[in-house]
Amino acid sequence: MSPPFLENLLVQVLKLVVADPKLRRQFIRDPASVFKLVGLGCPANFVGKQGNFCPVMPKLPDDDHAASDISHPYWDDWLKGGVDQLSDFRRVLGEDNRYPDRSSFQSQEEWDSFLQSIVDSISMTMERIHKEDRES
Repeated sequence: MSPPFLENLLVQVLKLVVADPKLRRQFIRDPASVFKLVGLGCPANFVGKQGNFCPVMPKLPDDDHAASDISHPYWDDWLKGGVDQLSDFRRVLGEDNRYPDRSSFQSQEEWDSFLQSIVDSISMTMERIHKEDRES
């Protein structure tokens, strides 16, 4: 498994959703809330100069409110596409490229610590993306 900070942000989110049934149910009901949970609630912060971080992600809108809130209706179709693709993602995700299942952790505290490490990795990845954007 490659270090999380080298992976696409969307892949990191989906791997977490695959690993935890509770998070998966939350993602299916309200995908934006999962993005917010892992620090990706503001699309303008995680989208680089290319305008997206996923090939099918729409470009940032001119509306500042929509650009800064993943819960804005502007993102609904894209988020719904993530929910729709979840079963395919689970199927093609190789066993050695998955995050450990939630059930493999001995306690909630262990899982929370693992989740926090992924959130930290996502934050590091965003910092790296912004640095590369500034330097290019």
